[in-house]
Amino acid sequence: MGSVKDYFSSLGAGIASLVKGMTVTGKEFVTPKLTEKYPENRDTVHVPDRFRAILELKYMYDLGSCTFCQLCVSSCPQDAIEFCNDFEQAVFTREKLVKQLNYIPEKEEPAPSPEELARIQAEREAKIAAAKAAAAAKKAAAAAAEGIEAAEKAQGETPVTEEPAKPVDKQ
Repeated sequence: MGSVKDYFSSLGAGIASLVKGMTVTGKEFVTPKLTEKYPENRDTVHVPDRFRAILELKYMYDLGSCTFCQLCVSSCPQDAIEFCNDFEQAVFTREKLVKQLNYIPEKEEPAPSPEELARIQAEREAKIAAAKAAAAAKKAAAAAAEGIEAAEKAQGETPVTEEPAKPVDKQ
């Protein structure tokens, strides 16, 4: 009889533990998230002034290695170097962690918006339509020229042709 009692007591303890865990998970599920709009609000996000990310140089300076201790920035008498607040430094390989100082890479062009894509498509279709219209106009002009030539022949006017070839003397 003791084994049945132990079974149900451990079952009750397991269910209680499950309910307690699901309570914590449920609370986290419904609390507002702080970073859910991060990529969209990148321009307006507040970065603390004391945050240190990339070492920027104001003038040319030879720097062998950096431990981000800020001693060089504090002790520089000309204020030639400073830390910036760019905190997006995550990379997938160690080779990308090696940075060239005094080099600011060009930012990538943003992907075109749906409105820009629609405008580009409309321009492309307009060019195609203009090319088709120009080809049709050229074809119509050629057909009109042939019609004028046929009308002249019908009225009895002879079109200007080349002179017949002269016989060649065989001596």
